[in-house]
Amino acid sequence: MKMHPVDELLHDHRLASAWCAGCGIGTVVGAFLAAVTESGIGSDLIRLVSGIGCTERAAGCVNLRTCRAGRQCILDHAADLKLADPGSHVIALMNNADLLVSGARDLDRAVRRGARLLVIHINNVIYVSTRHGLVANTPYTRPSWDRRFEIPYNIPDMAVAYGASYVARWTQLHAGWMKYSIIEALSRDGVSLVEVVSPCLVYDADSGGIGESFERIRIYNSNTSFMKAGVCHRDLDIRNTESIIIGNLFDQDVS
Repeated sequence: MKMHPVDELLHDHRLASAWCAGCGIGTVVGAFLAAVTESGIGSDLIRLVSGIGCTERAAGCVNLRTCRAGRQCILDHAADLKLADPGSHVIALMNNADLLVSGARDLDRAVRRGARLLVIHINNVIYVSTRHGLVANTPYTRPSWDRRFEIPYNIPDMAVAYGASYVARWTQLHAGWMKYSIIEALSRDGVSLVEVVSPCLVYDADSGGIGESFERIRIYNSNTSFMKAGVCHRDLDIRNTESIIIGNLFDQDVS
């Protein structure tokens, strides 16, 4: 039987219940594995680091060298791995809780340490409430150190400001473009960040029910636009634009 090019990079017996049908995490993992295959980088040189929540499950689904950072700062752990093994390609797969709880101070530290990392950030556009309060895993609101709720960072603008060498943004509908961005990012020095806007399918603000995944994905056809020349990174906040601006947003090698 003819195999798919990425089959050898998957533990397919673990995929059936890994994520909800239509979840963007599976699309991101597929684009990432396709990028690894087409980049020509040996799979033995890839290190995938995952954090908590649904994105954590990717570590158990892929046939690569993986580790789970758990509650440790995922980018600190990823930077440690890269600096200990300079010949490896370290990828941090992160959700909003992994990236935004600290205010992305760990992203700043990774850049300052000179680690060559690829951050794939899945922006799930939700928050969760626990017995300890509101958990800051949404771009719409997060509690600051003094327990007030503040408008969060514009993620692409934040990455550029912290010194990222490459920044891109896509949605799960744009998996092909996402794949090529990941290939480019794997070749860049410094810290690269690919943001994937992929709202969680089980969150429905009105009813709390499970939304139709097809309808959720279809909205990206009419609610995204490609980055145009002259657009400032400060204008990429997904809350303040008529459409989600996608594309390769910043590349130090061609700037």
